[in-house]
Amino acid sequence: MKINGDVLRQGVQKALMIVLIILILFMLFYIERFSKVGRLINYSGYARGATQRIVKLELVGRSDPELLDRINKIIDGMWNGSEELNIPKIDEKNFRDKLSIQTQYWENLSKDILDLKQAKGEDKKKLTDEVIKESEEYFDMANATVYAAEDYSESLAAQMGILEIILALVAVGITGLVILDFSDKQNLLNLTKNLGKKAYIDAHTGLPNKSRCEEVFNGTEIVGDNVCCVMFDLNGLKKVNDTLGHVTGDMLIKGFADILKRSVRGNDFIGRYGGDEFAAVIYDAGDNNLCRIFDRIKGNVNKFNEANPGMNLSFAYGYSSACGREGCTMLQLLKEADANMYCNKSDMKKNGGQCYCRK
Repeated sequence: MKINGDVLRQGVQKALMIVLIILILFMLFYIERFSKVGRLINYSGYARGATQRIVKLELVGRSDPELLDRINKIIDGMWNGSEELNIPKIDEKNFRDKLSIQTQYWENLSKDILDLKQAKGEDKKKLTDEVIKESEEYFDMANATVYAAEDYSESLAAQMGILEIILALVAVGITGLVILDFSDKQNLLNLTKNLGKKAYIDAHTGLPNKSRCEEVFNGTEIVGDNVCCVMFDLNGLKKVNDTLGHVTGDMLIKGFADILKRSVRGNDFIGRYGGDEFAAVIYDAGDNNLCRIFDRIKGNVNKFNEANPGMNLSFAYGYSSACGREGCTMLQLLKEADANMYCNKSDMKKNGGQCYCRK
């Protein structure tokens, strides 16, 4: 089910991406159309105002043929489109209907304006009144064209607003899926890290296990001058298991592991090397530091035994230091510490179980 869910999520994400691309293309189309309509509104307003101006100029006997020619070009461009004036052709029905009425009326008005230049006497007076009347009517028609263009612009803006909402929803959906993917990958990464950590952790004691110890101690690189390796071994654990049971033996192992955690410094290494064997790497291992660590371990062992009178936690240890020596490896120190630990265990048997430092 998890795989199917992931596949479904990826399919939805791809579909949303396709929808997003399509919506963006539509948005670009509307933006371009909106820009064109904006220019058209400007030209419509210009044609409306310029017509009033040219009528006024003709009435006072000041012709402006260039302005008249520009009005003709603008109105023709509004109807057919004009590359010269960068006027788009808009096919929106309401706008085309209003523009058609304005264009036809402009043909009559522009003809009368030209005739007004040649008229004289009573004819000029009658034509002047006619041009004034027509210019007022034309102004209303031009207004209707501008309003139609503005209505179309508002319609485009409304459609763009809907597209923006859909775009936002799709973007939120994609973002949510990306966040989920990232979260899943992060969880998987954390799970992998945790599994990696668990693979190197002894479940019973919580210390690094034998695999991790082997990685630490099997290195062939030369260690620093102040590094020390220590091996610990619990005494008489087999006898405890045989007489008191494995549960008690496990309690001794767990108890000693907790003691080592409390006694060894945080920057040092301590791990469970085998069943009842523990290995440590002590850095900055001067004699005073080592003695303090060993004293803390012995003191904590005494406290453990006092708190658990039915048990007798006892251990042997040996260590080997690279101090004052050249070319020591971690593996070499481990072997030496292990040998010294067994010597210490043998000496303890001869001395009634007394634990002392064995180097």
